[in-house]
Amino acid sequence: MQKLLCALFVVLIFSCHMTNNNPDLIGKTEPSVLQKEPYKSTWYDKSYNVYTVNQDVILQTDSIKIDVFFGTWCEDCHKWLPRFIKTAEHHSLYYELYGLNTKKSSEKGYEKDKNIKRVPTFIVYKDGKEIGRIIESPVVSLEDDLYKIINNKPYTPNFAD
Repeated sequence: MQKLLCALFVVLIFSCHMTNNNPDLIGKTEPSVLQKEPYKSTWYDKSYNVYTVNQDVILQTDSIKIDVFFGTWCEDCHKWLPRFIKTAEHHSLYYELYGLNTKKSSEKGYEKDKNIKRVPTFIVYKDGKEIGRIIESPVVSLEDDLYKIINNKPYTPNFAD
C-alpha cells in the first residue's frame, strides 16, 4: 500500500508539471522552442496556421519592445501566442518570450514587478517605458489593439484593474 501511495504521489507531482503531455516551459525562451515538439503538433501549428494577419493595419515599430508572458499549460496562450508570433513576424516587432508556471512565476523572476495576473500578457514598451498591455486576449484583434497602444489611442485591455 505504501508503495502504491508513493507511486501515486510521484505521478501527481509529475502531472503538475505537464499538461497534455507538454512540459512546462519556464523562463526566457525563443519562438523556435515552441515551433518544435511537443508544442508544434499539439497546439502551436494549429493556431499559427489558422491565423491571417490583418495586412491593412500598419504598426510603427520604432522604439517598440513587447514582453510576452505565457504558460504552455494555458489554453488562451495556445491560441494567442502563435498568432502574436505570426503578427510580430509580419510587422517586424521586437519581442521577448517568458514562460511562467501555473503560479505565474519563473525561477529568475522575469515577471517580478510586472503585475502578471493572467496569461498571456503582452506588455508593450516604447523607449523602455510601458505604454500598454493586452491581457489574456485582444479586445478587437492583435493588430488593432497593438495599433491603439502604439499610437496612444484610447484602449482598455480585458481584465484591466
